[in-house]
Amino acid sequence: MGIADASRRRVEVVLDRIEAEYGPFEVIEKGVERDAETYAWVKGRHEAGTVGGAGAWVRNGTGEALLVQHEPGGPWSEPGGKHEPGESLEEAALRETREEAGVEVDLRGVVSATVMTHSHEGEPPITRMVAVFDARYRSGDPRPEPGEIHAVRWWDRHPDELRYPEIATYPIGRPD
Repeated sequence: MGIADASRRRVEVVLDRIEAEYGPFEVIEKGVERDAETYAWVKGRHEAGTVGGAGAWVRNGTGEALLVQHEPGGPWSEPGGKHEPGESLEEAALRETREEAGVEVDLRGVVSATVMTHSHEGEPPITRMVAVFDARYRSGDPRPEPGEIHAVRWWDRHPDELRYPEIATYPIGRPD
């Protein structure tokens, strides 16, 4: 099986598993053309056995969402990052939330999954995914990860500047 089929199959298996565990969620499909260096990096991550990345849409008891900002004046998003070899997407989401925002959370579901097909001229496409888990704040004082995150903040509404448009559809501002 070539990398195009193998990467697509790996993503499908993970999507099926998390849907069986957490129930249905939105799946967003995107295609992106990559330069040679980025395509090689994506290929290396696939070959290492990873599927993409994960994040957590963290809300507290009043419905506020915990968002991170990577650079001063930059857009806001949920804490998240790369899936590492040997860990589940859930473990990746918990680790990245702890590292980037300094908090512990409980995962309760999946908000969405973005499936991205990475292409580069003359190379087979590689499918990857990012899952955003619905999470409930458990403990910890929010603080930015030095050298990676500029700011961490609770929001009772979506900020004007978002890292990607889907965030605007995630629940915020109401207790759950």
